[in-house]
Amino acid sequence: FFDDLQWADAYSLHLIRALVTDKSIKHFLFIGCIRDDEVDITHPFATELYEIQMRSVAVTKIEVTNITKEEANALITDYFHFSKKVTSFLTDLVYQKTNGNAFCITQFLQSLCGERLIQWSSVLKCWEIDTKSIITQFVPEDVPDDSIRKLVRKILQLPSKTQHALQMMSCVGSKCSESTMLLFLDEEMIKRADKPNQRNDSLPCFSVAVHEGLLVMDGTGYNFSHDQVQYAAYSLIPEEEKHLWHLQIGRKIWNNVAEKRKDKVIFTAVDQMNYGISSVESGDQKVFLAKLNLRAGGKAMSLSAFSSCAYYFSTGIKLLSREGRRESNVIISIFKLCLLFQY
Repeated sequence: FFDDLQWADAYSLHLIRALVTDKSIKHFLFIGCIRDDEVDITHPFATELYEIQMRSVAVTKIEVTNITKEEANALITDYFHFSKKVTSFLTDLVYQKTNGNAFCITQFLQSLCGERLIQWSSVLKCWEIDTKSIITQFVPEDVPDDSIRKLVRKILQLPSKTQHALQMMSCVGSKCSESTMLLFLDEEMIKRADKPNQRNDSLPCFSVAVHEGLLVMDGTGYNFSHDQVQYAAYSLIPEEEKHLWHLQIGRKIWNNVAEKRKDKVIFTAVDQMNYGISSVESGDQKVFLAKLNLRAGGKAMSLSAFSSCAYYFSTGIKLLSREGRRESNVIISIFKLCLLFQY
């Protein structure tokens, strides 16, 4: 199962197409998930899906929509075992606030528990709901809270180091390996003071986020539990600073990795620096980034990731448009590879 395929790079999509169209592979079921509002007919995923269907591969499309109010009621009843009268009131409120988004329903119920508006009674051995406080706090509002706003509020309640780490991770993507994060997170965020040799624990800066259900550990790194969590964390970065954040993260990844491992992080590092390209000012910095794009394009070509290859080469050429005279060798190298790529 692959989630968030709308963010997959061209090479990954080519690999998926190769796997699902290989007739020598038997008993293989591939399940992918995308946000259809981010994919149109020109999107690389749509192109690959068309190619797959043209090769007579059976494709079943399942539209996952928000749950109905009745389903939300069943979910809440299963959670708390409330009476129908209480469940009906709570369902109306929850559905108004979440519009039936299952992830947001879970987050909203957790927030009610966190604020002790719903809590377990050790005396009565059941869940109790503070109906009066909930009505006072939520019902008078005319406009339901946006789900992103709720998540932002939840993130802002976390320790400052955790907030900053989540913001940095949101720049990189929906998931990130721990080995990569160790390259760009600050030392105080990653130091395991109590268990310095323990690798199974979450990083100190992420332990609370994992506990709160915002992040999920997958053995090699961390995933945002939902793409809306990533959006919420990313939205906390001032718009005018986002380019600089990406640039700094890319530079940290590249500068902190050992030389023998640079090819393993080349795409991540260069993509980050390219996102921050508007913050690259000096001629030397532009030349340096152009050379990295040349290197990334060469690797993409060796992997037959031709769309990525074209992107890196064209970015390198744009960076050198004003530095061409003194960096003619780099421009010539890029154009030679572009010609080879076109051929």
